[in-house]
Amino acid sequence: TASINPLFYLKQAWAGTHSIWGKLCIVLFYTFVWLQIIWAIQIIVAPKAGNEALYATVSDFASAVMVCWLRALNIWTIGFMLFADRGGIKVWNVAMVFVFNTAFSVTTLSLCKVSPSLEGAPEGIEDFFSLWVTTFTVLEIWIILALVSSILERKAAPSGSADETAPLV
Repeated sequence: TASINPLFYLKQAWAGTHSIWGKLCIVLFYTFVWLQIIWAIQIIVAPKAGNEALYATVSDFASAVMVCWLRALNIWTIGFMLFADRGGIKVWNVAMVFVFNTAFSVTTLSLCKVSPSLEGAPEGIEDFFSLWVTTFTVLEIWIILALVSSILERKAAPSGSADETAPLV
């Protein structure tokens, strides 16, 4: 049914666009949202996968706390992204995802700058954080492109009343 089928909403959004910018925004925005959801699910299921270097030098207690926080954060991520998914490609919705993604990226990237110099940082952590910097930079560009295409789609939408924008025939 429509209430639980994301493809139903995607088809509706596609049909409701007014320009190629709207279609581009749909592709960019929804792939961004759903890849974030898939990534969050992966982190909930296997929080240490790919992050072994971060856990190498911490105690079992610290590791358990890190796993708990990662899972909690990603449960919230899934909720936020599902909410964003239902909000569609409206400028305010895409802008909200941009704002929170930017805040998350800035916070994470600030950790990447200071952590390698901290006592107890694992050997080779710079390479690990370099991958993070690349990933967050790509994600930031991705959501900026979605936001710009959302703005351009809004500008391409007909303005005026239904009578004014209806075909003459």
